[in-house]
Amino acid sequence: MSNIGIVPWIREQYEDRVFDVNPPINRDHLIEPYVEMKREFEVHGHRVHTIDMYDSFYDIDIFLLFTLDWDIYNEILRYGKGNRVVYCTAEPPSVHRYNSPAGYKLLKHIFPYILTWNDDWIDGKSVFKRNYPYWFEDQRKGNLPYGEKKLITCISGNKYSDYPGELYSERRRAIEFLEQSHPNDFDFYGTGWDAKQHICYKGKVVDKSTIYHNYRFAICYENIEGLKGYITEKILDCLVSGVVPIYAGSVNITAYIPDTCFIRFRDFSSYTELFNYISEMDEKTYYDYLKSADEYLKSPGVDCFSGSQYAKCILEAVSNAKEGFKPSKLAYRIFKCKYSNR
Repeated sequence: MSNIGIVPWIREQYEDRVFDVNPPINRDHLIEPYVEMKREFEVHGHRVHTIDMYDSFYDIDIFLLFTLDWDIYNEILRYGKGNRVVYCTAEPPSVHRYNSPAGYKLLKHIFPYILTWNDDWIDGKSVFKRNYPYWFEDQRKGNLPYGEKKLITCISGNKYSDYPGELYSERRRAIEFLEQSHPNDFDFYGTGWDAKQHICYKGKVVDKSTIYHNYRFAICYENIEGLKGYITEKILDCLVSGVVPIYAGSVNITAYIPDTCFIRFRDFSSYTELFNYISEMDEKTYYDYLKSADEYLKSPGVDCFSGSQYAKCILEAVSNAKEGFKPSKLAYRIFKCKYSNR
């Protein structure tokens, strides 16, 4: 049996609140997959808590870093546990630049185990596969009939990045086109937008599904495109809510989700062409997309995104014992110098 200690994303998730399925921590059902992960660990005889729930770091056998907290990491090193750390990366390099090929060259000398969504970075030695864990719950109840739905929406924060392949700017282009050319067919939601500058902006969102119930299509762009395996809750939220996603992101998305479930944005030469396609789509074709989504959601294909599979990925990684691993002080210094201010 191993004692597994989690370093959660934010301070509010300590005291095992990373497993708290109640609001406000459990926004959009983000917590349920980690409850499922915890259950899977326990099935295999392991204990899992946030690190503050143990009397001492000496009591922890495996540390799961959901975020880079260097103060805690230094404390882990002080206890001589640097070879028992799993870095569970989540964000793409458009959000955290160190989750990039250049950053990984350093991270592999700092952490013995790295879990990543990027299929191209897996080496089976230091870097292992994980998918974005997701809680699949049918959220389609309450959908409006086809004829009562507005054409298209977008739920997105107003964010920026200068990393190659970022899709924040593409979301803004989509919003600008729809707002200027087809304002009667479009609404959008999210944080960071100035309502005075956007006639189609409808405010922040408490529950995505209740918004999606009112629309046929949704702009669904990841934070970055051109990478393999980076698939987040964005497209999955659309599928479980009964709205057809217009997707941009992972280049191998169809290795995980059938292309009959979504519309690929890059298949169109312009937003005008895309708009004409969705606005002229007949009801049968539209419901064919939803039928494919329903079949996918009922298939074993969704299992790769489960919390239990996430736990299995972690256990597989640490089964590759690295008792002799020693974190590189040089790589650590270079990494902090290069990325700490970004």
